[in-house]
Amino acid sequence: EPPAYSMQARLTVVEPPVITHHPQSQTVRAGQSVTFRVEARGAELQYQWRKNGVAIAGAIRSEYTIAAAQLSDAGTYDCLIWNGCGQVTSRAAQLTVTQPGQPVLALRQSSVDFATRELGDSITVELRGVVYNAGDDTLRVTAITIAGPHAADFRLLSGGGSFILAPQQDRTLTIAFVPTATGERTAEIRFTANVSSPPSLALRGTSAIPQLLASAILLDFDTVELGTGKELPLRLTNPGPLRVTVTELSLGVSTHMAFSLVNPPQTPIILDSGQSLELTLRFTPLNEGDHGQHLEAAYAGTFRRDTLRITLRGVGKRPVSVGEGLPSGVMLRVLPNPSAEAFILEYALPEAARLLAAEIMTSEGKTVRRLPVEYPIQGTLTWDGRTESGSPCVSGLYWIRLSLGQCSYAIPLLLQR
Repeated sequence: EPPAYSMQARLTVVEPPVITHHPQSQTVRAGQSVTFRVEARGAELQYQWRKNGVAIAGAIRSEYTIAAAQLSDAGTYDCLIWNGCGQVTSRAAQLTVTQPGQPVLALRQSSVDFATRELGDSITVELRGVVYNAGDDTLRVTAITIAGPHAADFRLLSGGGSFILAPQQDRTLTIAFVPTATGERTAEIRFTANVSSPPSLALRGTSAIPQLLASAILLDFDTVELGTGKELPLRLTNPGPLRVTVTELSLGVSTHMAFSLVNPPQTPIILDSGQSLELTLRFTPLNEGDHGQHLEAAYAGTFRRDTLRITLRGVGKRPVSVGEGLPSGVMLRVLPNPSAEAFILEYALPEAARLLAAEIMTSEGKTVRRLPVEYPIQGTLTWDGRTESGSPCVSGLYWIRLSLGQCSYAIPLLLQR
């Protein structure tokens, strides 16, 4: 039969809306037309304009027009934009409606965003001609104040006090953002003047500290044979909004100094927001037992410094070797091998040798059972395939290590259950 085909299907990937152009504040005379516009990127977008936070009936397009503005239309306008993946709100735009014979305090922008600064840093912005008289009579400003939850983080450096503006005359303000804590900081500039309900200028800034994170705060190399090495990767990442400089990478002092950086990068290293630094660390034990050390990554922003500490841990073990080079006269035999249950080791030693200890080990060098030695010169040892606690061992390769005087020898045992 001929092949059967389904109908074609269309796959549409929808992303949350992203505003690319916000509505702008405007001043018009009573009776004039005014249009607010917003532009956004995304599929299947829907719009809803608001005045003073209240939805405007029928205002559901990317533009909103008032054909003949009246004094009652003055206020703040913004637009909600959404689709199936999310919602976003535009910045508010101020509409000022004037009529002949009156002063009008107008702003060329409704907000100031100081972006993100490091805690301890500051930034100054000059707003040229931001305040102007859009009316036909003299504007008298008697006071300019900063208010809001974080008013202490903003300072009016120039342009404040009382002043007079003739029609169409403007005034420049200089404002500083000096954050006192991390996070978003907000306030507003308020005006006292010979007008009713003057607009305010919203102030917004964010403060942060330099950050550095490691992919692991504990790097465990597990068990490594003496004289060999094991390498593990480590990633250092800048998760914050500020640029971070890694000023130094160093290994702390320890008894054995068994850890090292492989091809250590040259410092300082600059990491922008979201960037990472890939490192490789190596554990090369020369002594048996536990090893510990710290990797310290010193980093800094413009004003603040800190150190990230990563713990390094590993165990050095003697290599497990097959019983080669046994002293003359030593006889060792294991039956059966492989075995599904138990192993029996028969041994006979010359007078000069003594069997001091016997233990069952995994291929990683971990001891699972110690066997009692009753006869140091000749006898048998039995391992029932179980651990010291009596639990059955899983199938695999094990070793029986025999301590003969100052030397140790190992014989492989294959457990097949």
